[in-house]
Amino acid sequence: MACDISLGRNEPCKDSIAGLQAVYFLNFNTASFTLNANDVVTSFPTGSTAYKYELKGTNGYTETVNTSRDNGTTFFSQELSLQLKKLSAEMTKELKLLAYGRPKIVVHTRAGDALLVGRLEGADMTGGTIAAGTAYGD
Repeated sequence: MACDISLGRNEPCKDSIAGLQAVYFLNFNTASFTLNANDVVTSFPTGSTAYKYELKGTNGYTETVNTSRDNGTTFFSQELSLQLKKLSAEMTKELKLLAYGRPKIVVHTRAGDALLVGRLEGADMTGGTIAAGTAYGD
């Protein structure tokens, strides 16, 4: 892998919107994705099943760079935070299956990008809360 920088960046236009539009969960044994030069998903694997979760409200994606100069290593931690509404017994079971497995996840942003989480190792659910709320409006 080359370590040389390959491009610059101008100040972008203010024509973007933040947030997530949807996430797609695929079982870990899914075939390879097609990625462009920026590692953005351009197509789903042929014959695979992607389970779409539409999103509204407070959902977020963060990718953190972790580098150790002493060890000469760099890795990236990806974190996805979702708030899913109107949970049912069926949906609670699916969330448990997500926690038991290590799916690959495609994060579809409102800006139109499709980011792949867990490309090589799959994604692990490391925490979560399933709650029914306390007030009528919850």
